[in-house]
Order: sequence, then C-alpha cells, then structure tokens
Amino acid sequence: MAREIECPICGRVFETTKPNKRYCSFICREAGRNLKRLQWEDSHPGYNAEYAKEYRKRLKTK
Repeated sequence: MAREIECPICGRVFETTKPNKRYCSFICREAGRNLKRLQWEDSHPGYNAEYAKEYRKRLKTK
C-alpha cells in the first residue's frame, strides 16, 4: 500500500511503500542527517571540548 509523504527538506511530495522512509532522495537524506547533527551540536555546546580533554587524558595513561 503506497502512501504519500512530503519531504521535510525540499517539500516535494512522493509516494513510498516503506513505513520508515522520510526523504525523497539520497541528497535530501544526507541534508537531513547533517541538519540533525547540527541541531544536536547546538544543544550540546561543550561536547567536543570535553571529549578532546578525555581523549588526551587517555593517551597520557597509555
């Protein structure tokens, strides 16, 4: 059973039979992944600094 979905990136309406398909193309899927990553980074501002600090600490103990 096909259903119509609107792509959240480009707004194009497309048909799919897969229940978990969100994007109309590979390009939109990649853009959606990048957008989700950027939103996560905005909500976790100090993550990279903390990770680098822990990583350097682990390197010193080896």
